[in-house]
Amino acid sequence: MAHENHRDLDKPEKPRRVQMQQNSTTHSVNTDGAKAQNSTEEQDSRHARNLLQNAESFFQESVSYIERGEGRDWVFAVVNLAIALELTLKAVLQSEHWTLVFEEISVASKQSLQTGHFRSVTFQEALRRTQQICDVKFDAKDLRYLEQLNDLRNQVLHFEFDLHIEQVKGLVARGLNIFTHLMTTRLRRGRDLAFELSSRLAEFERYVTERMRRLAPRIAKSRRPPAYFRECDKCGQGALIVQNGLPLCLYCGSEPTPEELAIGTEGDFGPCPNCEHGRLGFVLWNNDEGEVLCVVCGFRSDGPARNRVCDYCGDDFWDASGDSLNTCRDCLEAKLGDD
Repeated sequence: MAHENHRDLDKPEKPRRVQMQQNSTTHSVNTDGAKAQNSTEEQDSRHARNLLQNAESFFQESVSYIERGEGRDWVFAVVNLAIALELTLKAVLQSEHWTLVFEEISVASKQSLQTGHFRSVTFQEALRRTQQICDVKFDAKDLRYLEQLNDLRNQVLHFEFDLHIEQVKGLVARGLNIFTHLMTTRLRRGRDLAFELSSRLAEFERYVTERMRRLAPRIAKSRRPPAYFRECDKCGQGALIVQNGLPLCLYCGSEPTPEELAIGTEGDFGPCPNCEHGRLGFVLWNNDEGEVLCVVCGFRSDGPARNRVCDYCGDDFWDASGDSLNTCRDCLEAKLGDD
């Protein structure tokens, strides 16, 4: 009886033992999967850290050249800063999703990412993706400075170029601010970096500030373009004046044409009817409001008035009423005289 009871007690044990073995096997598989997932996540994290570390290394090199600040040191300061900014944009993309650092997302693979054997996204495309996919906000002027830094880097690496120290200094000052802003707001790494930067580049910042302070009386006495156009695209300083009817930057000496200033707006609307050299640009104040104004004299176009191209002579002319038949006054008078 005792033996039978023992056999009865043994019967339910087998399924429990089998079940435990199955659970153990399942648990072992899940553990291996978790290890693989953790390994992949660690590799992704390591790649992201490498991007940031490389960005910071190039940034530190740029700062070192800025500190020396002798002649062609500024060439290397620009090159290293432009590379640092490009790597920072890629780090932002990496933080969103690892595939975004590939030029062709459709062929992205973890193996290529880990070995580094792939074509990464270009500077221009990285800039586009950070805005459209990662929702990074740049104002129009910051975008221009980023593009100018990258263009200057390309000129240094591939072409002959003329180095204008004051332009480079102003451009570098803006680039430093954009870098620390991205690091602080998007990558959560910029606080210590910003503190170090402020101490190491105190003299450089004082130089820019002091130069603008010395120029302030002359700027105040000068004729100025509209407020929207007072910041120089070449150096980033608010030192544009109007001299002899044309824009001039007192900080770096650049002379942007009215056409260049108008093209930098939402649209070039042709010659200004109010001044000799002016050009009309469309300035968008917000998502709903904008206006056409002259980049030199500030003339504002209200209502239907606009520039037209004469069908007869091909010249631009100002149609104040907005109902002209694409014929300038001279051609219209000549046509009427012939009739």
